[in-house]
Amino acid sequence: MTVYYYFLVKKLIIIFKIFYIILSLNIEWNDTIKKEARRINNEDLGGGQEVTDGYILVQRGVIKKSFTFQDQAESYDGSVLRLSFRG
Repeated sequence: MTVYYYFLVKKLIIIFKIFYIILSLNIEWNDTIKKEARRINNEDLGGGQEVTDGYILVQRGVIKKSFTFQDQAESYDGSVLRLSFRG
């Protein structure tokens, strides 16, 4: 039973961290749709297509789509959304 509570608390901490980061960035997420998305190493990821609860759908071309967490956003300057993950 204590293992269950340990993992439950761990998941809650992660969820709170994600929401704290999302709220602290002050990004208007709907503005990122149809804007350029890049990784911190300047790799082009395409454009933002959809924003849902905690996720961003980024699409380059017709086929290549990827979902990433909103907490991976490092900055947004009005035209380019920079994501901090490496892949």
